[in-house]
Amino acid sequence: MSLGGQPRILHVSNSLLTGGLETFISDMVSHGQDVGVHPVVATLEHKGRIFHEIKAAGVPVRCLNKQPGLDLSIVGNLFNLVRIHKINLIHAHNIGAGFYAGLAGLLSRTPVIMTRHSLSVRDGASGRMLRKLTGRLCTASVCVSSEIFDQALHEDKCPRNKLNLIMNGVDLSRFNGDRHRSRQARLLLGLAETDSVVMTVGRLSEVKNQALMIRAIGRLSNDRPALKLVLIGDGPERANLETLTRTLGLNDRVLFAGERPDVEQLLPAADCFALSSDSEGAPKALLEAMACGLPIVCTAVGGIPQIISHGQCGLLSPGGDEAAMASCLAQVLDDALLASELGRHALEQARRRFSLQEMLRQYAQVYSLAVARS
Repeated sequence: MSLGGQPRILHVSNSLLTGGLETFISDMVSHGQDVGVHPVVATLEHKGRIFHEIKAAGVPVRCLNKQPGLDLSIVGNLFNLVRIHKINLIHAHNIGAGFYAGLAGLLSRTPVIMTRHSLSVRDGASGRMLRKLTGRLCTASVCVSSEIFDQALHEDKCPRNKLNLIMNGVDLSRFNGDRHRSRQARLLLGLAETDSVVMTVGRLSEVKNQALMIRAIGRLSNDRPALKLVLIGDGPERANLETLTRTLGLNDRVLFAGERPDVEQLLPAADCFALSSDSEGAPKALLEAMACGLPIVCTAVGGIPQIISHGQCGLLSPGGDEAAMASCLAQVLDDALLASELGRHALEQARRRFSLQEMLRQYAQVYSLAVARS
């Protein structure tokens, strides 16, 4: 990523907990440093593992402790960060952060780009107004899927010349598709070599709908005594999901592995990677699983069908349909040749379309154009 000279970029997010968006910021920060970009990071509300990792790397990072509701003091705090660190460009992540960053950019005459990481749903009239306003405040917006792009263009009336479509990317050197590490990964999770393992990675939240996946596993468990489901991640739905697991009598089938910093070491334990979300943008966890050469089963929601072609890299089921998901999982788990072919194509797609280097190259172009416009 090169903007000429040694640019200073302020990343602004609502959270630096653990998740795809936060990992995206971590990648932008670490790889930006490698090519001479000086990053500064601000989270409006939430610290977490990514916050502490960025701090440990020596990158200036601040939690602004935003108060509930509209908190205009955030604008002043961001303005001060721009001034103190001589920021050349602000990169905001999602609408809430984009709104405050856009106002700070207006006051400081600093260009602002905003990445829209997810589709906005059920946000009502006020949310739609905020999206429209934020789109106009920002110099440019990046959408991570065509569905998000269409929403920004048609619903939010964001000017076409401000919109860019850039798919997420992953560091392929960390996820090298070496399935021979399966034994070590299973040891880390306490799994047997003979287990048939479905794995999912993500925040345990309503929109991710891991309950659907647990129910799908329940449908398959009677005929598959070695079947196991591993959930990597934590979140507000954990207690409810654990209750559901007990209710369905699946305690010995479902492993809640919690939040883990070593996902790349654990993915090879899986025979199949699955997502059962109700809504998605372009989930990094999915791209990481593809980069490991895993066969995929996902709900066909959001940006997922742009990443996974049904029958090529994986199998897609309708959102909310546990019977369809169970059927797709059964096909992959019971047909070793199909699983191998799906995994091979997934790895090829990850290498061809979803490298971190290609993503950074496209962002550098958007950065350069935004700076040139200012």
